[in-house]
Amino acid sequence: MAVENLVAFVQNFFSMLPVILQTMEIIVYVVLILFFGKIAVKGFRAKTNPAVKYLIIIFTGVLCLIASTGLSWIFSFANIDALQFFQIDTLLAGFVSSFIFALSFYFLTHGLERREGIQEIWQEIEKIKTALVKKKIIETLSEKDAKKKAEEATKGKAKKAELSDYIWKVTIEKGKKNITAFIDAFTGDVKEVLYHKSRLLNFFSDKFKLIGVVLLVFFTVFIMVNYKGLPSMTDTLNEMGLSKDVLSDLSAYNQKNTLDCVDLYTLTKEMSKRKPEVYTGSDIKDLIEAESGSNVISMSKMEYENKIFIFAITENDKMCYTQDGKFCGCFDF
Repeated sequence: MAVENLVAFVQNFFSMLPVILQTMEIIVYVVLILFFGKIAVKGFRAKTNPAVKYLIIIFTGVLCLIASTGLSWIFSFANIDALQFFQIDTLLAGFVSSFIFALSFYFLTHGLERREGIQEIWQEIEKIKTALVKKKIIETLSEKDAKKKAEEATKGKAKKAELSDYIWKVTIEKGKKNITAFIDAFTGDVKEVLYHKSRLLNFFSDKFKLIGVVLLVFFTVFIMVNYKGLPSMTDTLNEMGLSKDVLSDLSAYNQKNTLDCVDLYTLTKEMSKRKPEVYTGSDIKDLIEAESGSNVISMSKMEYENKIFIFAITENDKMCYTQDGKFCGCFDF
């Protein structure tokens, strides 16, 4: 009975294996998407809304998972037989994809420093500056001097200047161009010069952002061209010899076995102890051919525990059997 219970457990497990694999695939996909996505967003240098950040994590994680199918061939050496089910090559390719996205985001957000944790420090610095100016301990740059500094930096003509948070914003004309220069009111240093172009031109004038865009576009195109479908545990099992047909046969046998058929493992052990006799009955032959969908090549008969068992080999390389005239199931032979 212990052997029969073990066999029944194994049969039940294999009958449920397709559902188990589908559930596992969904769980693994979700974990990998979040894992790869979180690696990719490490490249962001700008402050991001938490909701937007998680959307980027999910979107980028999906792209990394898709990209892993196109890069997995690079790591085929890691896909040894013992670890074939775990698809190490695809996992390593996903790592590489997430690092490429992280690098792209780093370049795209270059210059946009994170402000978490330092905002209060800047506010305190501004308070100190204000107090020093009021007590005339330090002096700020005059409007005239600010315009002069801006003109020297841009070779243009200053039109107006506005002071805000101890930064002079100077508007300059140079031919047909409009330029804005930002001058530190304490040091007189030119902090930034903006040449008024379209936002797109301003964006691409930054070489770091240009590198980020090129890298991101190139890799995205690569993903789309080389996409081969998401990795599947079922496909891996097929390569390992556990095809859908085998699982289907095991499931079908489990259903038939609810009719109290003796399990095939027990019968095989019994057959090894004695030689079954040849059987030629057409009624059982017709039953097996109807159930298996294939022609019977040969049949044999064996009596066990006061029950009659007929075994048949079919043209599609399956072994089928009946018990007391009822069909029990087929297996790959």
